[in-house]
Amino acid sequence: YGFFVTLYTVLKVTIGERFMIIGLLNNGGHLLWASTIILMIPSIIFRRFRVMTMMLIPTLAFTINYLPMYFSRTATPPPNAQSLKVMTYNINLAPSSPHQIAEDIKRVDADIVAIQELTHFVAEIFEQELAGQYPYRAFHPVNSFHGQGVMSKYPIISDEYWHIYLGHQRVGIDMNGMEVTLYSVHPVHHLVRSR
Repeated sequence: YGFFVTLYTVLKVTIGERFMIIGLLNNGGHLLWASTIILMIPSIIFRRFRVMTMMLIPTLAFTINYLPMYFSRTATPPPNAQSLKVMTYNINLAPSSPHQIAEDIKRVDADIVAIQELTHFVAEIFEQELAGQYPYRAFHPVNSFHGQGVMSKYPIISDEYWHIYLGHQRVGIDMNGMEVTLYSVHPVHHLVRSR
């Protein structure tokens, strides 16, 4: 096990996700690494130095990647800092109540809203019901899971949509003279095979 997880860790660092198996393992990589910590304890108790050596790299990888998350990183923003409220919403391909979704979005009152799985029908409803609150919109509706859209209270100055398995979108937003780049992505949550 230690050899396997060490091999995975080395391949992850050296070649990244160029091989699909590494990308697949990355979904549970933290669990692979955490397991080595659990296995390290009996190897220390029973003085199994070879096992400890095999567990060392994955244990270090877990420690370096996850230990900092347990420490507070609160930062106080400067008094004149601008705030931005962003909402993302996967509306599910065929929502039963698109008018209710529009009401939910109105109620949250975010500055920018990123939508995933946007269809032509729902885009038309959003155009009608949310245009006053969100005068800037970049919609790429598709009658499948690939549809994307962004609505903003700030001007959208650039927009790019692409489709890799699912739809993805990048927009540039002019927030009072400062350009903010927002990515709305729809990651694949299962292994997809090319034909």
